[in-house]
Amino acid sequence: MQHVLCTGNVCSKSMDDYLRTLANSVHIVRGDMDNPKSDLPEHKIVKIGEFTIGVCHGHQIVPWGDPEALANLQRKLDVDILITGHTHKNEVYEYEKKYIINPGSVTGAYSAHTSNVIPSFVLMAVCVVSRAITITITISSRCQHRLTVDGCGGDVLYVVCL
Repeated sequence: MQHVLCTGNVCSKSMDDYLRTLANSVHIVRGDMDNPKSDLPEHKIVKIGEFTIGVCHGHQIVPWGDPEALANLQRKLDVDILITGHTHKNEVYEYEKKYIINPGSVTGAYSAHTSNVIPSFVLMAVCVVSRAITITITISSRCQHRLTVDGCGGDVLYVVCL
């Protein structure tokens, strides 16, 4: 795995340290449960191959998880892929010819949106040659949904919301 993208709510130095052991390239943004005085950014733009990826926790987006509100942030950041959390609902969808990804919650933490949060994360392979992307959502160690566009190998990202 080459990259870790975390949508926040790390909440402790030990968890931050652990995430940084998973890959050389680790990007974390501040969630609503993180210390507001931390040096974590509200959002971050990461370039992986030919793709620009925006990472934001999602509590700043109103209404939470709304596709149009998320697309507004995606346009503002000018990114191909927006990764956002907060709702703890895992989703991958195309909106206005760009991707919006919510990894859910790797810990299965409580959500105001649903009483049945299933622990989840996203593994994403990005092909830098043909702008192809393969997104696999893994839930409770089993593959539930796979979206492939011109399948390929490439950089592998671990996308997580705690």
